[in-house]
Amino acid sequence: LSVYEERLARPEWGGGVTPSLIAAYSAGRLRPVSRLNDGFVHPRYDHEVILSYALSAYVFEMLEARKGMPGIRALLAGYRNGTRTPQVMQAVYGLDSAAMDSTFDSWFRAKFAREFAAVRGEVRSDAAGEPRTELAGPLRDVLTAAATAAQQKQWPLVVQAAKRGIALFPAWAEPGSGYHFLVTAYAATGDSAGLRDALTAITVRNGDAVDENITLGGLLLAARDTTGAIAALDALLWPIRSTARCMRSWRSWRSPDVRGPRRFGRGVRYWRWDPPTAPMRTIDWHRRWPRPAMSPRRASMCCAPSTSPPTSRQRRTCC
Repeated sequence: LSVYEERLARPEWGGGVTPSLIAAYSAGRLRPVSRLNDGFVHPRYDHEVILSYALSAYVFEMLEARKGMPGIRALLAGYRNGTRTPQVMQAVYGLDSAAMDSTFDSWFRAKFAREFAAVRGEVRSDAAGEPRTELAGPLRDVLTAAATAAQQKQWPLVVQAAKRGIALFPAWAEPGSGYHFLVTAYAATGDSAGLRDALTAITVRNGDAVDENITLGGLLLAARDTTGAIAALDALLWPIRSTARCMRSWRSWRSPDVRGPRRFGRGVRYWRWDPPTAPMRTIDWHRRWPRPAMSPRRASMCCAPSTSPPTSRQRRTCC
């Protein structure tokens, strides 16, 4: 659920779909979702934990599509009461373990039909005799062609192959992707506009693209796009430069003993203080949902710019 929430907050944060995830899933190297917890606590190989977390985010995406947040709240309430996963899934969603596995498999393959057509996994043994999943399929062939052309410095062919790779798997922007081959080709040919576009495509899809954000900021600054350069560097720096922060998740709804308008929202409010020049501000991580209603007095206290750290009263009221 946490990985799903991260991806809703900023798509580049959460563990999204990757060729490794599709290859492992298609090769049967991930546990069925009814037993996905084993992938966290009893991993059979390197990266099974990471891939299981990525897959679990899509489990919650499917569950929310079926019954919305009320269903997820009921699921969490069942866990709070000590109910086991098979029983709580049956009670909330009407799915036993076998039905849950088959329902998710159909949903997941339909959602990423293009990616499954581009990637398949082949299980082979390494030098130590341990099984490992290798990437196969059209995406591998296209990226191999791009790498060969790059070694031969045939940059137009690199660009063509890279764009085919992006068309096959547009969400993937980790090192080795089509976007990175575009960066290599455009940098080699001096195409500044193409290089900026390729770096931008990487940074909006990959929250770990530190070097790409730095390079993009420098290119935008050289092009006299100060606003774009600041945005690129701010996206890189703001999660780690806070000196005072407080978070709050809100889940409020009307009940018989609550007066006033109905409020419902979901998100995290994040205080940031960067002394002495940057103002304190709030950031609504979950842009998909509106903020809960806020009185003018509370808004003036919580959202007004300030060069001072939050007071204890502000912490109690706003966080």
